[in-house]
Amino acid sequence: MHFIELRNRVLAGLSKALVLFIALAPAFAKADRPNILWMAAGTQASNIAISPDGQTFATSGMFEFSVRIWRVSDGAYIRTIPASYSTIWSIAYSPDGQYIVIGREGVAGDDRATVEIWRVSDGTFVRGLNPGTDDNFTNAWTVAVSPDGKYVGVAFTHYNGIRIYNFNGGLVRTLPSGGYAVAFSPDGKMAAGTINGATRLWQVSNGAVLQTLGQAGTHYAFSPDSTRLAVASESFELPLKIFRTADGVLERSFGGPGDGNVQYKRGIQYSPDGTKLIVGGTHDAAVPLQGNVSDEAIDMWSVSLGTRIWSYRYEYGTSFGIGFTKDGRHVISAGGKSTPLFFDPHGYDNLQKFRAMDGFEELGWAMGRGIMGGLAFSPDSSLVVATGTPNWVQMWNSSTGQTN
Repeated sequence: MHFIELRNRVLAGLSKALVLFIALAPAFAKADRPNILWMAAGTQASNIAISPDGQTFATSGMFEFSVRIWRVSDGAYIRTIPASYSTIWSIAYSPDGQYIVIGREGVAGDDRATVEIWRVSDGTFVRGLNPGTDDNFTNAWTVAVSPDGKYVGVAFTHYNGIRIYNFNGGLVRTLPSGGYAVAFSPDGKMAAGTINGATRLWQVSNGAVLQTLGQAGTHYAFSPDSTRLAVASESFELPLKIFRTADGVLERSFGGPGDGNVQYKRGIQYSPDGTKLIVGGTHDAAVPLQGNVSDEAIDMWSVSLGTRIWSYRYEYGTSFGIGFTKDGRHVISAGGKSTPLFFDPHGYDNLQKFRAMDGFEELGWAMGRGIMGGLAFSPDSSLVVATGTPNWVQMWNSSTGQTN
């Protein structure tokens, strides 16, 4: 996430948490609230990742400056990785689950790396990928590990662009003037990121530019077979677009301003079979509110037809993260719905489970928990872990909504 989004989410989280606490304290005093696994020291537990083997998950607080490792089976705390002395923006596991890559805020005058690799089993520092270089003064917004575990992609701020590193150290390629996100294709051969106002595809092995696509993006989703790339932006003006990766041809464009679609896109994902695309974010509120509060908005699209299968709208909410379950039958959204004045203890469902075929909301839970900051599934989708404001990390059974 970039600074503007981060700032808005922090401010929104603080203000809403305060209002919610004041208004609902009596209502929640005797409520049966699920156990909280960890209370971060900072404003928001903003990052979360589950290991590919489903054994552990990692979290980091926005101002905690460390990463904590937990056991998925029972939520037991394992260890703290003292990975940073500044804000951690992004974390990612290696495909074998043995290592975790951390991207953090750069500090002027310090030559330590802003991209670090740590061993999960004992919390040992392995290496920094960019020590003593000019990019250690800028934020490593997003880190991603290729499916084969050979490469690490990093989206830095501004002039330092997007860089691909060997996992064992060594810079493969620098693409200047970067954006805020980078993503690898499922086959591990391509990576996507925004360069000079346009999304580019490049070959991971040598950094060669394969395609230049005509739209900038803040969120990317490759189709499961790596033949298509969906590009979404949080900008109001830019529509959701799907490009062919082989030749860069634009196949679909899902609307723009004023067409009723999700306007500010915060999450996109293909269904496991590649036939659908889910988009979550916000839409301008029907009734203007203080703080530019918007309506929660979710759209499900048919990839082949380019038509909207179903939509979900709820006033005064945001979908911060969204994803399909492994079987493709359901969608879970984090961020949820709220009432405008937060007087209703049952009007703030931060996690929602929808039927993928028709958008029917089967579950809404985590009521009164606060603003969501992150969402992750276990490999089999049986568990969902979320983070948020004010300062919590929690795990649920995705079928029942019960705390695991």
